[in-house]
Amino acid sequence: LTLSEAYNKSVQEESTLTLAALVPLARHCPNLRELGIYVSAGGEDLETLPSPIAPFKNLRILNFGLSRVVDTESTVVFLSQLCPQDCEVMSGVAWPRSLTFLNEELSNLTKSWHMRWEEVRKLLPLVTRDRMQERIHRDMRDKEVESLREGVVSLTSQDGHAKKAENDLDRHSSCVIA
Repeated sequence: LTLSEAYNKSVQEESTLTLAALVPLARHCPNLRELGIYVSAGGEDLETLPSPIAPFKNLRILNFGLSRVVDTESTVVFLSQLCPQDCEVMSGVAWPRSLTFLNEELSNLTKSWHMRWEEVRKLLPLVTRDRMQERIHRDMRDKEVESLREGVVSLTSQDGHAKKAENDLDRHSSCVIA
């Protein structure tokens, strides 16, 4: 392929991978530090994915190159479940200037995708931080519910022993006078 053909092919062909392809990578390779992947992003059905999703633990750079992004909001929500807060989202490719002038329509399209990825890059740390705080609050709530559940079991158990003791006392404290 010539450089011009590679450029045209990269922006014209849509990836068969979606962001959902990141889920098994996060599960099986949680310690990846850098990942470059070409996907079509946006509009993933989060309900069809396994729950809970295992996030990447050490991912620092997630590069999408010239990947298409259709919906920035759903992309941010999806990535916030997988990426650590300090993960940097990157996009774009450095092509020689002469190539971008060969096909202005494709050049404008790649600029549009890059702008959407920039929006994802800016929003992702905020949403990820909120999701992390949500997890902390949920974990605290779950611990509190478990503690309350144990307290109820303990009180129920004590109440059962108290009633048994009262019944024993009533049975042994009766007096018959003849």
